[in-house]
Amino acid sequence: MIRGAPTAGRAALGAGLLALLAARTAGQAPPPIDRPLSIEEIEAAAAGLVARHPDWIRLETVGVSRSGRSIVAIVLTDAALVPAGAKPGLAVVDHLGGPDSRGAEIALALAEDLAARRGSDPEADRLLSDVAFYLLPALDPDARAVGEEAGALPPRPVRFGRNFPLGWLPAALVPGAGDTPLSEPETLATARFLAARPDLVALVDALPLSPDLRPGTAEPPGIPAADLELHRSLAGVVGPAPWFAGERGGGSLVEYAYRAQGVFAFTLFLPRPLAPGPAFAEEVALRVAEVESLAASLPRVTLVEEALAPLGSGLWQLDVRLANAGRLPTRSALRRERSPGGGIRLGLEGARLVATAVQEGEAGAYRVLAAAPGAADTIAAGDLDGGAARGLRLVLQAEPGAEIALVGRSAAAGTARLQRILP
Repeated sequence: MIRGAPTAGRAALGAGLLALLAARTAGQAPPPIDRPLSIEEIEAAAAGLVARHPDWIRLETVGVSRSGRSIVAIVLTDAALVPAGAKPGLAVVDHLGGPDSRGAEIALALAEDLAARRGSDPEADRLLSDVAFYLLPALDPDARAVGEEAGALPPRPVRFGRNFPLGWLPAALVPGAGDTPLSEPETLATARFLAARPDLVALVDALPLSPDLRPGTAEPPGIPAADLELHRSLAGVVGPAPWFAGERGGGSLVEYAYRAQGVFAFTLFLPRPLAPGPAFAEEVALRVAEVESLAASLPRVTLVEEALAPLGSGLWQLDVRLANAGRLPTRSALRRERSPGGGIRLGLEGARLVATAVQEGEAGAYRVLAAAPGAADTIAAGDLDGGAARGLRLVLQAEPGAEIALVGRSAAAGTARLQRILP
């Protein structure tokens, strides 16, 4: 544990110690995750993952706790074709800490499961190719401290899950909310992490049930109808529940993630405490499968050529189909309302774009699309719901034999590239 260092240097010191720990754990087999882990075990497990798989797992320090511990994100993705930040992101977090939350254990077991299956299971390879996983197993690492170390920390009256701005009320009205929102270094670091991740599509938190946290069916106000309908359609398809399925009061992380950033937020409700042993490991494995089902549902932009025909005088007509291969939309309806000009961008390389039209329906007429502002060869293609597609007709100017490429980009749905050599 790092104590007494100046605030500006704590993160660097924490990162250095984690690097040292990674070197020491290289080649060691991971311990079974069949019991609650201490913060030291969580740090060792994270460092061990990086030591064994440095080509596709890395650590990021996103902040420092009040005692000086690094708040670590484990980033998992196959960056050979598309790096993290340019593909859909899924965060798995544990904000509560303590022996009953099991969020850290689920996050680490997810990493170990994907590591064990990589190279032999096409589904695991596809997830790692298409998704960037951000695992934050201890957003409040001090809450995982045990023994003498835990006793060395002064009591904390502020609760992590009541210190975020949206719905926040002061501690005089809501015990544990703090004097101001984001007053704690851990909650401020988490808010900054979310703000810096435009690629983040969904966040999953794991919470044990308690008297002040009960699954419910109430739908809070201010959620667009399309987002509510999406959550209804996902029921029974993915395991995690929508963020509003539990009664939390104001200031929760999941509500902040959705309302402030437009990130789809989900909760894994943990119905009972579990003793260490096989039952603990079985529940963790079940929750890992639920998170992976959600990861497989994230949006993915695809481009397919349907027809290419010469129009004469160096002009060509290219018909393509732009689709979202995931169940989730390329952006939440809340994000669309706040940034109507965002969405998918299509860029053309190796040719000049003369005109673009979009097809109305599966076999409807075409209407002309405007170019994106300030980019002559960039098209604003809007957003796509899960499983949706639309036809596009492009008129291009290029010489025969030219190599052209059409690239579709979305901040939270990845990149698709269609290359063609003109005849």
